[in-house]
Amino acid sequence: MNSKFIFIIAFFAIFLGIASLTGLFSPKHTSTDVKKSEPVEVTFYLTNQPVKAGQSFEKHMLNKHVMTRSQAIRLYGISDNRYFHFFKGMVARRNIVQGQSVTQQDFSVPQSSDYLALITPKDKIAYPIAFNLQQVDVMKIHTNEFVNVMLLSSSKGTVNAEPSSFKHVSGLTVSPLLRHVKVLTVNHDDKNKSKMSVVLALSQKQIAKTIIAQRIGKLYIFRINASGTFAYGEQSKVTVRDVIPGYVAVKELRGKSFSVDNAIQER
Repeated sequence: MNSKFIFIIAFFAIFLGIASLTGLFSPKHTSTDVKKSEPVEVTFYLTNQPVKAGQSFEKHMLNKHVMTRSQAIRLYGISDNRYFHFFKGMVARRNIVQGQSVTQQDFSVPQSSDYLALITPKDKIAYPIAFNLQQVDVMKIHTNEFVNVMLLSSSKGTVNAEPSSFKHVSGLTVSPLLRHVKVLTVNHDDKNKSKMSVVLALSQKQIAKTIIAQRIGKLYIFRINASGTFAYGEQSKVTVRDVIPGYVAVKELRGKSFSVDNAIQER
């Protein structure tokens, strides 16, 4: 009797062990359970207009879509969420057609290594110019805007040195150097904290003029007016006499030497 009882217990123990290994008593996963684990809705963005590589990208160029996962797969081939965050100054890395799904990787921001190459026109060269920090801040000059650059120079010598070292004002002239040029980036000058480096899109000829201008004079930058026209006024070149109508230069001969003394005489 005892041997039969032990045999039955041993049989059931072996049976339960085999059943547990084969998963006989494990709960079965139905297709309904799998569907419940999937996201009910997915979020993604589609462009509502064509976008060219290097073009500035704004929020109004995208439409947000929220639909079930099965619909997204069937209509657009999208199976997961594709969230999108906007950053100031961002541009497209490639040509994007209208109605195409986009991700963050499709766009470049000012901190990206490829940003400058993307926003520089094909017929232009990125050229940095250092301007006074306060001037750039006050004028509120930003990326993708257009600016004019004026040159302060003199026929009596260079004026890019310290103001105290320049003694001749009779030859001072202010004239336009660059007109309606695009700002690519604006950065702090690492070497001089009082300066801002403004990178402009210039032609080779404009760069050559600017190099000479930086050597002989001082450059001043300002935004163009709201209408986009050149805000230089009727007279593009201004001299000291335009500022002080009664100003003349008095020349004197002293022995064999020649000197110029600046004076203001009443007319």
